[in-house]
Amino acid sequence: MFHEDLKGESSKVTKEVREDPKRYAFTRKSLFFIITMHSYYFTRDDFEAGFEEDWLGNHFQGFARQPSGSGVRT
Repeated sequence: MFHEDLKGESSKVTKEVREDPKRYAFTRKSLFFIITMHSYYFTRDDFEAGFEEDWLGNHFQGFARQPSGSGVRT
């Protein structure tokens, strides 16, 4: 799989999941097409303003689920 080739090898968690048939196995994409792409340029002032205005800070992905499904991280 191209993903495994890019990162070097399977992670410890991926190996554990593959070895245990009771756990959910992640299916990796083998191919993807980029339809459209946007790029943005942020200056240091933009980041400082974002932090001061509270749209950029320590709360980024604060409610993201862990790969194990264990809930959210704080």
